[in-house]
Amino acid sequence: MQLPKRSLCIIIAFFYSLATYADSQASIIQSDPKLQTLSKNQVLMLGKIQWQKPQGEPNTGSVTDYSGMVYNKHHNQLLLFGGGHSATWSDAIYRFSFKKLSNQFSPLYPPTPKRYYHQDNNDRGFWLKGLEGENYPRPVGRHTYDLLVVNEHQPHFYLLKSGTGPSIVGKGSGLAYFGKAYGRYDLVNKQWKILDPKQVGGFGSYGGVAEYDPISKKIIGMNRLHIWAYDPATHTTERFLSNYPKKYPRITPYSGSLVYSAIDQAMYIFGTEKGAKHKNRISFAKLNLNRGNLQQSTLTKLHTYPKEKKGYPVFTYDSTNGLIIGGPYKNNFYGYNPITQSWQVRQIDDGKAGSLLSWLLAYNSNDNVITFINHRKHVGLFRWH
Repeated sequence: MQLPKRSLCIIIAFFYSLATYADSQASIIQSDPKLQTLSKNQVLMLGKIQWQKPQGEPNTGSVTDYSGMVYNKHHNQLLLFGGGHSATWSDAIYRFSFKKLSNQFSPLYPPTPKRYYHQDNNDRGFWLKGLEGENYPRPVGRHTYDLLVVNEHQPHFYLLKSGTGPSIVGKGSGLAYFGKAYGRYDLVNKQWKILDPKQVGGFGSYGGVAEYDPISKKIIGMNRLHIWAYDPATHTTERFLSNYPKKYPRITPYSGSLVYSAIDQAMYIFGTEKGAKHKNRISFAKLNLNRGNLQQSTLTKLHTYPKEKKGYPVFTYDSTNGLIIGGPYKNNFYGYNPITQSWQVRQIDDGKAGSLLSWLLAYNSNDNVITFINHRKHVGLFRWH
């Protein structure tokens, strides 16, 4: 039987679209063959990070200073956003690609030049205009700690640090502290959106933490006073624990991280207590979310943190091994098993890993590899198993 010409065209178009989609997906998940040769308990160092400075900025700090990066599963890449204070006011998102491994973090869009750094061009910490033909507004660079999140169900990147302090790169601009707004970047439409703190809630404080919960499809966050849940679909926020009723231990996320553990569907909070007296005292707790009624969620303080692990307690979740992994610290990686509630240590014998810089640690679930930037600002890859 011969199909009508119109029907035949529709069928051809349908299969062409399927082939095009398959090709696009293949290009997204394509990875460098070197990753297949990376053995367990091995580190591959790629050299000192390279990134594009904004035109006209002096040679001061780096986009890595007190900042973090996250894995974007939608495009199999890492996303880094940072700077601020005495470092850089670059407003670019920097991408690390696994298609061909290198020390390059390339901008998703060119950073705004220094000549646009002035008060009249600022709206709550966003540049209103800059390079011709580019999308604006854009958030000014800032320390991002553990406050970057990628929505696993939508290609959206969230910046949940609300502002930044004075910077040498903005000298003469009249700008001091500025901010009071968060940002969401659409990775497909390539457009930033300003998010009002009245909708998002209490995220973005100094040293705060945030993490996506794939079950509730909400972003869980914590500052030194409260725990929040932000719903990206409705732009509503619920505060469900405060710091804290007497039945809960006092936990601080200061200079730490919040990690979702898929193996037990819980959140784990790591932090340090502020002040010189307690600078090496680690806060470690488990947050059991009651997703039907967040007000009934519980917080339990844990006491098994390894004493020899110093520095900021920054961790990520390794979904292949079911472990929460932190490091490197003096060439060691640390893994916490939520089921056995025990720690393991992996030592890197060649001494190249060093110690972690800031919050620059992320796990790539597609390739089972942890990427980090160390104190020498060198990019490294590590595979636990």
